Amino acid sequence: MAISGCPPDPQPGSRIVAATRQAADSGVPGCVYNVGGGERVSLNQVLELVGQITEGSLRVQREEAQKGDMRDTFADTTAARRDLGFRSTVSLREGLAREWEWIRGQR
Repeated sequence: MAISGCPPDPQPGSRIVAATRQAADSGVPGCVYNVGGGERVSLNQVLELVGQITEGSLRVQREEAQKGDMRDTFADTTAARRDLGFRSTVSLREGLAREWEWIRGQR
């Protein structure tokens, strides 16, 4: 399954695809399932990882926080674990590295 502009799943049948299918087949009607990594990380941590993975220096322009800005990101996978048995098997670092490899392959 691929969304326009997004990389295809590198491993068809992955946990994300399986969780999506399971949610459609047997999820609780009206329930929203987050099948992210479940790691709480700050934007600074993500930027640091991206720099390490791409082996480049990022030019970051910092500005005042805006209303609604998130300090960190976190995928609450509680409902997916409870209803679908979902467990993330890919770390943020590995996921970003896979995304970077896909992007490099598109050039």
